[in-house]
Amino acid sequence: MSPKPPKKTEPVALPPKRRGHAQKVTSDPGKRGPAKGSYIQPKISEERWGILLEELTHHANRVMACEKSGISIKSDYDRRHFDPVYKAANEEAMKCGIEALEAEAHRRAHQGVDEPIYQGGALVGTKRVYSNTLIAFLLSANCPDKYRQRTENINMNMNLDLADRLAKARKRKDEDQS
Repeated sequence: MSPKPPKKTEPVALPPKRRGHAQKVTSDPGKRGPAKGSYIQPKISEERWGILLEELTHHANRVMACEKSGISIKSDYDRRHFDPVYKAANEEAMKCGIEALEAEAHRRAHQGVDEPIYQGGALVGTKRVYSNTLIAFLLSANCPDKYRQRTENINMNMNLDLADRLAKARKRKDEDQS
């Protein structure tokens, strides 16, 4: 009598560790790790995933987007890791959000913002304030060759120059003593 072939078992989901997180699927409950790269996504509607992506396009802040959509950051990470289509959509939404932040930085730098002026606890007017810091950041981001910070090069040259001057001073001192 020949030995029986091993029984094929269906993938079994491991018990959830925390609610709302992706769970590994294994063909053998005793083994660790995913079977053939499959994961079970928690029951999150596509509408909520859409809300998350929409929020990312507005402000490029993953924590705020996850809070507004009611999706945990871990679930978002898991889906980005295991779903290439979602990962591409997520990256595109993040790029749009960053562009929106840049547009707002340009607006504040060029058009300024109105700050209220209070006197004696009462609003007496507003003052338009422009952001020189934002302009500096925008210039260094868009023209890095021209506006980058060169502090490292300056410090290195100063240190080399200082070491050279110290060596020359020691040499003169030794010559004077001889």
